[in-house]
Amino acid sequence: MRPLLLVGDPGGGKSRFARRLGEVLGVSVWREDASRADGAVFAGTDRRWYSAEPCHPFLAVAAGGIANPLVLIDELEKSGTRSDYGRLWDCLLGFFEIETSARYPDPALQTNLNLSQISYVLTANSLDPLPGPLRDRTRVVTFRSQAPTISMRSCPP
Repeated sequence: MRPLLLVGDPGGGKSRFARRLGEVLGVSVWREDASRADGAVFAGTDRRWYSAEPCHPFLAVAAGGIANPLVLIDELEKSGTRSDYGRLWDCLLGFFEIETSARYPDPALQTNLNLSQISYVLTANSLDPLPGPLRDRTRVVTFRSQAPTISMRSCPP
């Protein structure tokens, strides 16, 4: 499935839709909070560090026990923009391309992994801060939230 970017107002049901999509497809869902992730965390940390950890798409495969989990990245526009540890936006590009994700060199495991069967659903409240290359690699779906209609009847005195 081509990466899906759900855009809409907060509370509009984007995350719930993504989780429900995983349930309907019968796949496990790995949720990533973009505001707490950077490229080094998501893409894996090098084996030389005491805190070495495989890339999160591989962890999603391991946790779900299937090669094609759905990775939900919530609140993408809130991910950090500092580049000293790598921006989440930049590292996602390699995971979205079939050719590169089929031979992803995991820094902790120090081997190539085939992560090409993973599906990605991203949520964002706005497209504005997201870079063009990321938007170009996703199918953008706009969620229109409808305000609840409240009927105010006059009460008899």
